[in-house]
Amino acid sequence: MRYGQRARSGTQISTWTKRASTSVPVPPNMEYLIIAGGGGGASGIYWAETGGGGGAGGYRCSVAGESSGGGASAQTPMSITPGTTYTVTVGGGGGANGSGGSSALGAVSTVGGGRGGNNTAGASGGSGGGGGSGGSGAGAGTASEGYSGAAGAPGGGGGAGGAGTYNGSGGSGVSSSINATATVRGGGGSGSGYANSNGSPGGGGSGQNGYGEAGVSGKGGGGGGSGWNHNHGGVGGGSGGSGIVIVRYLNSFRFPNTLTGSPFVQNTATHYIFTWTGAGTIGWNA
Repeated sequence: MRYGQRARSGTQISTWTKRASTSVPVPPNMEYLIIAGGGGGASGIYWAETGGGGGAGGYRCSVAGESSGGGASAQTPMSITPGTTYTVTVGGGGGANGSGGSSALGAVSTVGGGRGGNNTAGASGGSGGGGGSGGSGAGAGTASEGYSGAAGAPGGGGGAGGAGTYNGSGGSGVSSSINATATVRGGGGSGSGYANSNGSPGGGGSGQNGYGEAGVSGKGGGGGGSGWNHNHGGVGGGSGGSGIVIVRYLNSFRFPNTLTGSPFVQNTATHYIFTWTGAGTIGWNA
């Protein structure tokens, strides 16, 4: 845990009165946002072929009034059992032509984003990868995590499915304020084509005859697809962005007795908030 950093509420972390004593009750549940790593965009490997964008990492959220991926409503917060340690896993983004890694909090997990297709269909994943040029099909998304990608068209790769929606330019992400700041995450990567295209929030864009952009780290965005470059041949698609795990609960309850992985910790007027960009654990003594 990193002390001495300033919480978003303006409270200095080093001045907290941590409620870690067993005389303070354990929280009954915790809200979460779990995003897997985004899929990598595909490369154009032959003349006039273009690669599809990578799909966003699977997106699950349990904050009331917010959304999970694929148009699903918020899920049920996770019940906490005293004496249980909950493992946090954060999936890495897939490299060019590779799918992303899974993220998890305890038994709740999300699927990595599907890679973009290269004259082939995109791969299935949290959100599906876009198909390559020539009319190739798209990868399927996972229910309550993300949408399917878009199929490729002659002369252009399909845009990837984002957690929020999808279209030929790459799917849009989903906004969450779980960490006290509204942030859009989980955008799909754009498919490559005959014109430059911008990535959706968190997702990578792509350029005509150029390399695909990478998805944004910590947002699970898909990488942009790339086209055939006249000077360099089949250039690389963009890598997917890594995922993230965020947990919060009311700060009238006990501070965790077990907390590893150096999460970024916030203490707002109402909540403790923990943000992991790598592996860790959280738990409360019985």
